[in-house]
Amino acid sequence: MNKRCRLAVQRQVHLDQQGGVVGADQHDGRAVARCGIVPGMGIQFVDLETAKAASGLRLVLLTSAPSPWSDSVLALVAAKQLDAVAVRLAAGDAETARWSGVANAPAALFAGELPRSGWAEILSLLERLAPGHIPPEHRVELFGLGHELLGERGLAWARRAMLV
Repeated sequence: MNKRCRLAVQRQVHLDQQGGVVGADQHDGRAVARCGIVPGMGIQFVDLETAKAASGLRLVLLTSAPSPWSDSVLALVAAKQLDAVAVRLAAGDAETARWSGVANAPAALFAGELPRSGWAEILSLLERLAPGHIPPEHRVELFGLGHELLGERGLAWARRAMLV
C-alpha cells in the first residue's frame, strides 16, 4: 500500500473510531475506495475476474468522479453490515458493462438475479438482504422522498448536471 493510501486509510479509521461517519470526508473516502479498502465495511474492491467468480452481493461503482448514487450504495451496504465485492467502472469499460448487464454505475448483482441499476431497485434488494431498516409505515414516504432526491430530474440529478 502506498503512502497516500496508508494516510487515507488512517484518517478514515480515525473518523470511524471517533464515532464519525466513515466516508464523511469525501476526499479521503474516495482515496480509500481507490485503494481498494473500505474500513468498517464488508466491501472489498476487486478486479472484474474476481467479481465474476464471486457469489453473493457484487457491486459496480463509480469512484473516479463524484457519484452520489455510488456513495449512497456504499453507505447503505455498510449500514446494513452486508459483505460485498465491488468493481470500479471506468469510462468506456465495455467488459464490465457486458458482465453487469448495464453501462452505468452503480449496479448491484445478486446470485442469478437480474442486475439492478436504479436507486429504488438497489435499495429494495439491500432491504431484502438485510430487512428491518425501513419501517413499513414510512415506506411510501421514503420512496417518494427518494424519488425527488435521486430519481430522474431529482435534486441529485440536477446537481450532478451542474458538476459536469
